[in-house]
Amino acid sequence: MSIHSVTTLQASQHCTADLLILGGGMAAAQLVKRLEQYGYEGSIVLVSEERVVGYNRVLLPHYLGQEVTAADLAQTALGETAALMLTQRLGVKATKLVPDRQVAHLDDGTTVRYGSLVFALGSNAVIPNGIDASLPRVSILRAWEDADRLESLVAPKSSMLVVGGGLLGLEAADALLGLGCSITLVHRSSRLMTKQIDAQSAGLLARRLTQKGIRIMLDEEVQLCRDSKAGVEVVFLSKPKQVHSFQAVVISAGCAPRTVLAEAAKIPCSRGIEVDSGMRSMVANVFALGECAEVAGTNYQLVEPIFRQADVLAQNLCGGQAELDDVVQGSHLKIEDAPLFFAGTVPPDPGENDAVLSDSQSTVYRRLCIEGDVLRGAVLFGDTAGAREIQQHINLAISPTQIQQLIFGLKAA
Repeated sequence: MSIHSVTTLQASQHCTADLLILGGGMAAAQLVKRLEQYGYEGSIVLVSEERVVGYNRVLLPHYLGQEVTAADLAQTALGETAALMLTQRLGVKATKLVPDRQVAHLDDGTTVRYGSLVFALGSNAVIPNGIDASLPRVSILRAWEDADRLESLVAPKSSMLVVGGGLLGLEAADALLGLGCSITLVHRSSRLMTKQIDAQSAGLLARRLTQKGIRIMLDEEVQLCRDSKAGVEVVFLSKPKQVHSFQAVVISAGCAPRTVLAEAAKIPCSRGIEVDSGMRSMVANVFALGECAEVAGTNYQLVEPIFRQADVLAQNLCGGQAELDDVVQGSHLKIEDAPLFFAGTVPPDPGENDAVLSDSQSTVYRRLCIEGDVLRGAVLFGDTAGAREIQQHINLAISPTQIQQLIFGLKAA
């Protein structure tokens, strides 16, 4: 596996742009595509630390597991944009912003004077205390080059530790298992996917993954990791102390919005860069979208709402007055033999108004979370039929008949 190559443009001492986009992920690429669709007429400079703009980051675990190819990963990458005056500066990052002068300084020595600025910098991986990410056999999985690096550490029957029991961590663990590795997954909470699903579905998921061959350690954390002849020696926090050796450690313990550059420029940030529903920050002509943004108090990290942000911002940059409407986050866990879908708000345990369907073998569990007569969330395990239909009804009032139809995976009237 190797990174799809795009030639970096030569640095110049100064350049100007009507629009400067910082970041080259899926959010930035989608914004450019929408700007082209809406007929943006100004000049654009896009600055990306990576050399491929807009590749499908969601597929990274499956690329690592050799389930998809480099071509699949690059299928969403930003291609030719003949209708736009677009310059891409690849393998480069911004080091300093001066919003009062509308100037950005890049690490290749270039200075960019811009009319409007968009932050699309995404997130950084959270590195738990006790883990030294600089060790040669410790890696995150956030970028294409991370997956290529991890591949070089993998061999059949390798003993691998995955830190983090969220969506990406579970998919990475399953991908490595498919390569013939021995997998241990450690998660600091008492159940998997703590923020997305409930206790019942988390228990069923853990059982299914254990049956597949993944060793799961819940309520556990890494206290220390260090180089060893076998690879990485890991000391866990549990009492009595557990010490195990692994060929490599993969960190997938969450992410934090990249706000350092904005904060240094005194652009207001909370968890992310604060923007309103039109993707406007509190500083004139400065916008943000994607994982680095906090939209009216919410930090979105899934593709669908981020693409909707890109559409709203593109309209506004082209003179429109678009606003991000009510967004329901939902996603599928992409693991064979463990079908799982979640959307909306899912409390840990069912409420008195919730609709729950499960079979006697505990292979199917479907829950609709209902508040009054409004559907607020859903989790489906083992049978995800009707997932899209359910997601479309979240935050809407539903009748008893519709509840029955949705819980059985039928199209609601």
